[in-house]
Amino acid sequence: MTRVVIACGLGGVGKTTAAAGVAVAHALAGRRVVVLTIDPARRLADALGLSGLGNEAVEVDLSPIGATGTLHALMLDRKATFDDLVRRHGEPDIVDRLLVNRYYRAASTRLSGAHEYMAIVKLEDLVDDGRWDVIVLDTPPAQHVVDFFHAPERMATLFEPGSLSALGGGGGLLGMATRRIGMVLERLAGESVIKDVGEFFRLMGSVGEHIRDQSEHIQKRLRSKDTGFVLVTSPRLDVLSDVEAFADLLRAQKMRIEGMLVNRVVLPPRLGHPIVPARLPRAPDEIEAAEWEALGLALAELPPMVDALARDHAAAISRLSAAVDGVPVSVLPEIPGGVRTLEALARLAPFLPT
Repeated sequence: MTRVVIACGLGGVGKTTAAAGVAVAHALAGRRVVVLTIDPARRLADALGLSGLGNEAVEVDLSPIGATGTLHALMLDRKATFDDLVRRHGEPDIVDRLLVNRYYRAASTRLSGAHEYMAIVKLEDLVDDGRWDVIVLDTPPAQHVVDFFHAPERMATLFEPGSLSALGGGGGLLGMATRRIGMVLERLAGESVIKDVGEFFRLMGSVGEHIRDQSEHIQKRLRSKDTGFVLVTSPRLDVLSDVEAFADLLRAQKMRIEGMLVNRVVLPPRLGHPIVPARLPRAPDEIEAAEWEALGLALAELPPMVDALARDHAAAISRLSAAVDGVPVSVLPEIPGGVRTLEALARLAPFLPT
C-alpha cells in the first residue's frame, strides 16, 4: 500500500524544505519516493539539483548521496491537471468544446478552491500510478489549509446536477430565476460571455458525476490510515497558539497527525572549552591589534549567545510538544548556510522519521 505524507504548517517555516527532506530520507531508506510541491518558487528544484519542475514527475539523481531508493519530483500545474481530469471523464466532442470555452479557461485557473482540489487530484493520480512506496505532498500555508481540506466537498457541491442544470439554463423556478439574472448579466457583460458561461455548466454536466465520485474518494484518502499529516513549525513560542489551532483543525477533520517537525532548531554548541581571547593567536600583520582584539571579544561572546538561543528553542519545543500531546516530535537542526543542495537535504535525514 502506498504511504502518503502531507506536510502542512504556517508560511515561512521551511515547509517545502522539510517536505523535500522527508522525501530524501525515505529514498535513503531504500524506498521509491515522489514529492509533489504546489509552491511555484524554485527552491525545491534548486535543492534537488533540477533545472525546473513541471506537472510530470522527473527523476532526481541521487548518486551524490548514495541513496538505494529512488526519488522523483514535480510541481502542480493546476490548469494542466484540470484539463487531464476533463479528458479522462468527458466524451471527446464535449472535451474539445469545453477546453476552448473561455469561461472554462478562466475557471480552470481562478475557480475558488480549484488549486487545492487539483493538488489532491494529482495526489490521487500518483497513488493510482502504483510506482511509489511513499508520496510526499507539500501543502499551501496554514492560513489557506481550510480551503485545502474543504476543496473536495466544495467541488462536489458545485457540480451537483441541480446546480449545473440551473446555472446552465435548466428548468424549474431556480432555472427561471437564473434566466432572468442571465438577461441582466447579458446586457452588462455581453451575449457571448453569458453563452460561454451557460455552455460551460452544460458541458461540465457530463463530467460532473465523475468529479463528485472522485471528490468522495479523495475525502476518504485524506482520512485513510495510510495518509499522515506532518505539522511543520519553527521553534518559537509565538507560534504556539497557531500550532494548537492547526492540530485542533486536523483532528476535527478526522485527519491523522503523524508527527510534528520543528525546523531550524539551534543546538547547544559543543566546544569542550570556552573561547578565551588571550589564547587566540597573534594578529596577522595586515590586521591592526585593536581590530583583532575586538574580533576575539566578539568570538568569545558567541558561544554563550548560541547557548542561550538553544535553551530558548528547547523550551519552545517542550511547549509545542505539549500542544500536540501524543504526537511524535522531530527536531531538525539549523544547517549552516541553509538547505540549498541535495547533500544538505541528506544531512537532515538522520533527524527525520521514516
